[in-house]
Amino acid sequence: MPTRKERREIRTAMAKIQELDLRQETQESIQKKLSEIEEMLKISGANPQGDLYFDFIDLKEAANKYFSSKKRHIKKNETINYLKENSPKIEYAGMAGTIKVIVKHVYDHLFLTRMYRGHHNRIIDNKGIKMSWRFNEEGRLDLMDAILFPERYIKHIVIVKPQIPKEWYISQAIHFPIEDSRITMINNELENLSINERCERLIYYGHSTAKRIYQEMKKKEIKSPDSLKGSQISLQEIINNEFAMSIIRKASFLWPRISESNKDKITIKY
Repeated sequence: MPTRKERREIRTAMAKIQELDLRQETQESIQKKLSEIEEMLKISGANPQGDLYFDFIDLKEAANKYFSSKKRHIKKNETINYLKENSPKIEYAGMAGTIKVIVKHVYDHLFLTRMYRGHHNRIIDNKGIKMSWRFNEEGRLDLMDAILFPERYIKHIVIVKPQIPKEWYISQAIHFPIEDSRITMINNELENLSINERCERLIYYGHSTAKRIYQEMKKKEIKSPDSLKGSQISLQEIINNEFAMSIIRKASFLWPRISESNKDKITIKY
């Protein structure tokens, strides 16, 4: 598992490649830089199924796409930051009121991420839980995950069965409850709720986060964070991403309900 310093170094190395003017590079020079990052990933023990590896693969594929044509010519009005502009992932960070949130636009999905530490969000022994909600293009939940700190252990909480159409109103899902000792870091009230009620509340927190972003955006109260990491963009810029704003708007108006459950299976209704 990479340390915080190693993750930062890897993210910085990938961001530097994204900023390159490929007209001044060769396929060999880019491949050398990518190989160095891949070696950093291996040495740090990064999870091949984790976000660092996935982002690296996306970057590598974008580079291969660029150099796939030997006769490629860049028009004068075409951006020189090809790798950054052609990345399938755009990550925003900022403050929606008092909430620090990270928004990732990945293909046709949107991830909302928030960090909870309990005790009025004060850092105690580096403990915390980072919640992540993935919404489809119609604002419906696809996946809800948590990263437990300081272990950096990734835990699935809800996996929704794929549905057609995307604008579904009822779906089956698999639920993996969070331990009591962790759940109170999000909200003390959750400890006294049933398993179904906790899950419903956690899903709602994702939708309420989307609602907060949407409301603060309308009031022009979105603020930039103290600092941006790697290739992150200020959340203020998401107003220019029509697809991402559409998902946020749709998710903000939905209220999820869990109607029934059977062991680890639940039914979600909108």
